Amino acid sequence: MTRLIYSWLKDIDNGNIIGTVYLDLRKAFDLMDHEILLYKMILYNFSENTPLFFKSYLTNRAQLVQIGNTKSTLMEIKSGVPQGSILGPILFITYINDMVYSCPDKAIRVVRI
Repeated sequence: MTRLIYSWLKDIDNGNIIGTVYLDLRKAFDLMDHEILLYKMILYNFSENTPLFFKSYLTNRAQLVQIGNTKSTLMEIKSGVPQGSILGPILFITYINDMVYSCPDKAIRVVRI
């Protein structure tokens, strides 16, 4: 954190404008679009069978909520990865890997802390 603040102060002293983006990723694993994720696997040159494997892993899932003896309607899960899955983090990284390239402004600099 100190390195980040130092970087900001240095940029301010050089007359640069500083902006930050904070992302709330609490629901990120639940909101990943399956089609986008599978398409990115193709773009990143995953083996031919990998997207097929993950398609079978992610699709045709359903969920319901039960409180006491009352159950909700069974509904198809259309996005996200199974909760607690060991594959979730790597799928999420694959999903957001190109986020930094979504802004065409070359003046933007990513600082990793």
